[in-house]
Amino acid sequence: MSRKRKLLFLVFGVTIAALVAWLFVFSLRRPESGIRASLLRSTPLGSSSQEVRTYVERQGWLATNYVGSAGFLKQEAGVPAVEVGATSIRGELGHYRSGLFQTYVTAFWGFDTNGRLMDVWVWKTTDGL
Repeated sequence: MSRKRKLLFLVFGVTIAALVAWLFVFSLRRPESGIRASLLRSTPLGSSSQEVRTYVERQGWLATNYVGSAGFLKQEAGVPAVEVGATSIRGELGHYRSGLFQTYVTAFWGFDTNGRLMDVWVWKTTDGL
């Protein structure tokens, strides 16, 4: 095989590997904990509710029909549901399809009585067609 051809295959392979890595890092298919970690990098605990709202709006995720005048209800399997925060923001991060099923990814940011971020929860729900 010629040197140029080997270089072309190498560049193509590296490009494909980088694309796959990028898709995994930013994919909604990641576990909730991975999505939460990336949201916390952008909206760290202690952020003001206005800072978080601005970020969520800028991403196009803000659920404008969500009132948020109370905390959000954190519902995890095997654990009693608990209300988190005094106020909250809901973001619709997006959805993806797996065969006949559609999975929706939603995030909630909960704030204490001083308007400071105290928790982020990522919730996935799956529906059949």
